[in-house]
Amino acid sequence: MKQLALFFMVIAGVLVIPPDSAFAASELENWCKSQQQDWQAHAHLCVVGQLQSETVITGTLTILEWEWLINGSSLVNDGTIYNVGTIDQQSGTFENNGTIYNNGTINHQSGTFQNNSTIYNNLCENAVINEIAPITGNGDILDLNKCSYLPVIIVAISEDPGANTPPNEPSTPTPANNATIQNLDVDLNWTGGDLDGDNVTYDVYFEANDSTPDQLLCNDTSATVCDPGILTLYMYYYWRVVAQDEHGSTKSGPLWNFYTISKIEEPNNSCEQAYQVEINIENQFLPDDSIDWFEFDLVESGNLKIQITDFQPQLGKVAVYKGNDCEFRVLLGEEGTEGTSKILDLGIQSPGHYFIFVSNDGALNDTDPYKVNVKTMAEPGGNSPPNKPSMPFPENGATTLDLNVDLNWTGGDLDGDNVTYDVYFEANDSTPDQLLCNNITTARCDPGLLNLFIHYYWRVVASDEHVSIEIGPLWNFYTISRVEEPNNTCGQAYQVEINIEHQFLPDDSLDWFEFDLVDSGNLEIQVTDFEPIFGQVAVYKGNDCSSRVFLGNKGDAGTSKILDLGVQAQGHYFIFVGNDGELNGANPYNLRVVFE
Repeated sequence: MKQLALFFMVIAGVLVIPPDSAFAASELENWCKSQQQDWQAHAHLCVVGQLQSETVITGTLTILEWEWLINGSSLVNDGTIYNVGTIDQQSGTFENNGTIYNNGTINHQSGTFQNNSTIYNNLCENAVINEIAPITGNGDILDLNKCSYLPVIIVAISEDPGANTPPNEPSTPTPANNATIQNLDVDLNWTGGDLDGDNVTYDVYFEANDSTPDQLLCNDTSATVCDPGILTLYMYYYWRVVAQDEHGSTKSGPLWNFYTISKIEEPNNSCEQAYQVEINIENQFLPDDSIDWFEFDLVESGNLKIQITDFQPQLGKVAVYKGNDCEFRVLLGEEGTEGTSKILDLGIQSPGHYFIFVSNDGALNDTDPYKVNVKTMAEPGGNSPPNKPSMPFPENGATTLDLNVDLNWTGGDLDGDNVTYDVYFEANDSTPDQLLCNNITTARCDPGLLNLFIHYYWRVVASDEHVSIEIGPLWNFYTISRVEEPNNTCGQAYQVEINIEHQFLPDDSLDWFEFDLVDSGNLEIQVTDFEPIFGQVAVYKGNDCSSRVFLGNKGDAGTSKILDLGVQAQGHYFIFVGNDGELNGANPYNLRVVFE
């Protein structure tokens, strides 16, 4: 190889070589190195020497002043070749599917030269194509007469045309770098490959909460995917991929990371849809709607603190409730100060079920998660919550005849703390939320005079002086008519109201009742839920027991006995109920005088 004086110009990163100049490969190599620090790692080749293996050109190839020999090998051009030297094909295959600019010499001596596209032969540069063997293909060979400098784009240099190129640097990771993800079963993916077409294998280093991952997760895998298994919530994961080709050349990818947060199955916009959060773990959620509900359980007493941080909407509030279910929950505290942090210190709280309400009164945001941290810590020797209210009177599920009964229960506190009670009480509503007695110190509450035939529901919430609370169970009782026994004869008949359902106990064999009609109308007597089954109902009319007249009776075996008496005039009436079955002091039957 001859070496001539170096003479070239660099214009805007392009190397311009005058047609009569030539230079040493080492000088060209130095120029390439000055342009790109990692000059050997790039794809486009300015090849010098002899082609010794199969080569596919997809970019730009420059043939310099000296000879480039194709001998027993294969060259496929799918890009562009600039020849300012000599291409000498002695054997092998040369296939042109792109463009060749010939400013030098092309010798096709033997082998196959198939031109499927265009070869420009520059006569101004005394370019020559010697077809010692014919060039085949359906492409064109066009003469070009352009006396101008030929630009040569230099991107790399290799003294050995068969030298290996390292694998491509791993790129385009999934999950994306710095991503926040909600899928805990995600695979790691990336783009790899090799410009030489070499087989490539990958080692994947992966570690949680360590920005220098050195734990080998996938070793020598040929696929650009790696399964880390089920991930853990609220973790930063760091990972890196190292590629290696079949020649032992390696290329390490950059450091990547992602963060895992809770996957909320929306909607969680109501208490009933509350999302379960873990205690003493930082949970992250997106403020992408106006309302979020969460729930958690305490299994032992301890200091309870709710922390909402990085709340980008800033406007909103957090509230905490305690309750077995959404139908009855007690507000423990709330915080609505504008800002990215909302902290609620709730002191010592007892075991139980809790709810957290977060409202977003600012801008919705589906990219920046806020943090929910339920912090609890047992406090040895600290405060114990109040005793759970128990032993109610009237007893739970009782039927009471006393309409002036007080509500009583057992309370207290193991620490001897002062305890106050709130009593929630309501008629015919199994979710009582009407506050009857507030902040009382005695375990007794007076509901006033009750009504007949009503289901009453009530619950007691105890609070100690440290603001720890304990919610009692839901209790209920039912009020029925107070029958002054005996009413076993007509003369002892018990007065009942019209069109009102009365309840009485079938605790003896005979019951007598009386009522008055002030006008004429259809009259029907209904006895239902008659558990003794065997018995009868009879109706009489008369001013007194001695002058009563029999109107009809019903004695079918069963729990219902309905007696339709048609149109009846105003006057005084008697009802007789006979129990021929088992006496029952627990399950009342219903008596209704229906008058229209």
